Amino acid sequence: MIPDGEIEICGKKCVCRPKYVAETRCDLSLTPIYRRWYPNGKKHVPEDLVLTPLTVAHWFCGDGTSSYRPNNGGIIVSFATDCFTFDECEVLAYKLNTLCPEFSFNAWCNKSRKNQPRIRTGNKTSVSAFFDCVTPVLSKYFSYKIKSR
Repeated sequence: MIPDGEIEICGKKCVCRPKYVAETRCDLSLTPIYRRWYPNGKKHVPEDLVLTPLTVAHWFCGDGTSSYRPNNGGIIVSFATDCFTFDECEVLAYKLNTLCPEFSFNAWCNKSRKNQPRIRTGNKTSVSAFFDCVTPVLSKYFSYKIKSR
């Protein structure tokens, strides 16, 4: 950690703030997983991907968001899927919709303002179903991602 305070660099005064760095180490046992997701160096959805409430909860923690949308009167859940094609996005939406037969997610794909594919679910029933499915396996540290009205 760099200490807090003011230092001089090349004759200029600079203010230092505490800084922490987290990094992961390389582990050869992860290579097959990397090759599965990044064939030819470009990220793709593996054809044999199986979604579970736990994998979706992890995905939601990393690339998902929930937000209140006053114009449609409710909460919307969305996943950033920028690196995938629209077709891959539709496959993921289908897998989400068939994840838990007792829940009806009604996920769909559309394009963001930057013309990137996004997966969304936005009616009251589907958002509640999504939260009911992932909340039991979601770490308490990510509970802030669950919006309620």
